Order: sequence, then structure tokens, then C-alpha cells
Amino acid sequence: ALSRDQRRGLDRALSRRRPVDVLERSGGVDLVLFRWDREHRRHLLIIAIAGSGDDNEMYALQEGARDVTSLQLRAGPDAADLANRSIALFGAGALGGHAAVCLASSGLGRIRLVDSDQILPGNVVRHAVGHVAVGVPKVHAVAVRIGEHAPWTEIDRVAEHPTKPSRLRELIADVDLVVDATGNVAATSSLAATASTIGKPLVSGALFRGGGIGRVQRQGTPGDVDLAVRGSDARYRLIPSGADEEELVEPAIGCSAPVNNAPPGSVLACSARIVQVAIDALTGRCAYPDEVTDVYTALPGEPPYDQLGSLLQHGNTV
Repeated sequence: ALSRDQRRGLDRALSRRRPVDVLERSGGVDLVLFRWDREHRRHLLIIAIAGSGDDNEMYALQEGARDVTSLQLRAGPDAADLANRSIALFGAGALGGHAAVCLASSGLGRIRLVDSDQILPGNVVRHAVGHVAVGVPKVHAVAVRIGEHAPWTEIDRVAEHPTKPSRLRELIADVDLVVDATGNVAATSSLAATASTIGKPLVSGALFRGGGIGRVQRQGTPGDVDLAVRGSDARYRLIPSGADEEELVEPAIGCSAPVNNAPPGSVLACSARIVQVAIDALTGRCAYPDEVTDVYTALPGEPPYDQLGSLLQHGNTV
């Protein structure tokens, strides 16, 4: 592929190399790049060199585009619509952490993470971040993880546990959707009430029965029923409570609180459903009903939860 002069120039550059490993500076030529165009597409062959003199070894390197346009080819068909959308996500734990990373990776333009906790060693078993983040506030750890996957997403980190309605209104006033992944009944109720008051749609997800059931609820889009009144609405089935030992296991060493024993698979499945319903709402499709319950582990004798699968519920439709 080289002309006579190019060949001589390459030989001289190779002769000046010091004996170093691949991708280390040698004082001579370290990389050789071939480029050609075919059918209006650019093709590259990049060769890295190790060793020196007649003992050179060459390794073909694979091209890897890093520009946002190339990366977003894998963000899915909704990336263009989501680029101008924003959410406030409350709860950056196992469910919220995975949901945040996936929503950002799907093309979301802006995300506000709200959580006051920090990463503990036990968290990383089910969390989106690993042991390198132990001791770091969850909002910062998840923000770094998002940046590794979706550099186009703007991240606002709020390391606090807001309880006052006035503060909640401040945090959700400028976003398109509120996502609740707190797994806390009181926090969910407060968020849902505040979101309803100012007309912001909300998606809330949680696991039940030791991770055997995941439920994702939506309110605030046309036809949705507010979460606050579903408990007294016969059209919405309650998830029956189970025994304490089904939900919790013995506390970890040095910890006084029991540990929720939901398996990682259930966490990932419920997080994915949160993402699906959230994107459905953000894009305005609203193809999902306002309540989706997924049964990962059948509950014998407790219909309709005695069968694996999804219950799509909106009013009287199941």
C-alpha cells in the first residue's frame, strides 16, 4: 500500500524506536494509520507498534467513535424527543439508580437526582454503581455513572431529603415529569400530592412481597386516577401484605435495620418498567395504563397474583 518513499520513511521511523510496549512513546513511529473511502463511508486501519528494530510487533486497533452523534445511535428511537425533556427523580437507590442511568442512556436531556443517602458496601450488590463509590453520596455516584453512559445528559444533584411541600414544589416546578423511586409510602404520598397540586405528571415504582411483585403507577396524564384515591377505589387491586420474613432478612453486621431481600433480577425488571412508563409519558404516547403490576414470583392462592406476567390496569380494565 505504500510508495517507495513512504516505505523508506517508515523504515527510518521504525529504526528510531526504543524497545517499549504497545501504546507507549518510543521516540519513533508508534501508530500507523491507513484510511480509505468506499461507498461514501470512511474506513480505517490503525496499527500500534511494540518493540524496536527488527523485533517490531504490530497490533491492529479497532476504531471506536466517541462523538455524541455516534453514541446516540444506540440510545433508541426516542432519543431525539427525550433530548428536550427533563425529570426530577427522587430516590437514587437500587431502583432509582438503574432507572436514572437507563433514562439518561435513552437520550434524556436533563435529570435532577434527589437523595440524601450515601453508598454503603451492601448497596452495591443491587445498585448501578460499584464498590469504588462506597462512602459517596448516592446522587454523586449515580451522576458519575450516568456520565459514563450518557455524556449528553445534564445532571442536577440534590443531596437532601426534602419533606416540606414548598421544597418539593421547587424541585419539580421546572421539569416535565416526576419519578418516584423512594420505596417509602410517606414520601410517595407527599410527592404525588405535590405533583397533583401543580399539575406535574408522576411515575412511581416500588417492589413488594420480597421482590416477587413490582408495581409502577402513573398519575397526571389525561384519564389517570390520582394515587391518593386509589386505595378507596375498588377498580384498583391492593397488593396483599405478606409475612415479615418474606420481605426482610436479618440485619447486616453493624446495622440495626433489617435488609430488604428483593433479588437483583426483580430490581432490574422493575427499574426497566419504570423507564418504559416514564418514556411513554415523556413522549406523550401514554400507551401504558396508569398502573402496571408485574408478577415475578407467583403467590399461590392470591389471585390475580398467582400467575406470572403483567397486569395492566386502568380503571376497570385488567
